[in-house]
Amino acid sequence: MNVSAEASRRGRSNKNRGKAFERKIGHEICDALGLEYGVDIARDVLSGGGVWKGDLHPITAKAQKIFPYVVECKYHQDWTWNQFLGGKGKLYGWLDQLIEEYKSVKKHRKVTPLLIFSKPRDITYVCSWCNMKSTYPQVLIRYNKDVWYCTELSKFLAYKEVTPQN
Repeated sequence: MNVSAEASRRGRSNKNRGKAFERKIGHEICDALGLEYGVDIARDVLSGGGVWKGDLHPITAKAQKIFPYVVECKYHQDWTWNQFLGGKGKLYGWLDQLIEEYKSVKKHRKVTPLLIFSKPRDITYVCSWCNMKSTYPQVLIRYNKDVWYCTELSKFLAYKEVTPQN
């Protein structure tokens, strides 16, 4: 196999992993919040390239009330917490992308940006500028003059009183 064909195969494989991660996260959110995946919350088949930006969308009024977020999902091998806490690396590019999507969606409905990210064989994390008033561990970072709260997705979903800040 030539180098170009190999790179193309890897690219398709990575896209498929990303799509599978988005579906997995969509199901986890729906299961935790008593919603139905594909009905209340759905994956954007254009992965943020359509009218509504972001990877997962609350579709019904019920879902928009319970889960008022614009979601960007990232499943990549090559990021570390050291990069993130040091103010470098892919995570800051992902936050830039999320903010652009947020600016587009907030024109139509009240939402809060939510980055959900992981890598193979690791915990799934969530990062937002929500005020996560809880006792579970959080990492606070400063990005573009905002404070972002990062924690495990499972703990974020288990804590029902997440207060979006817009």
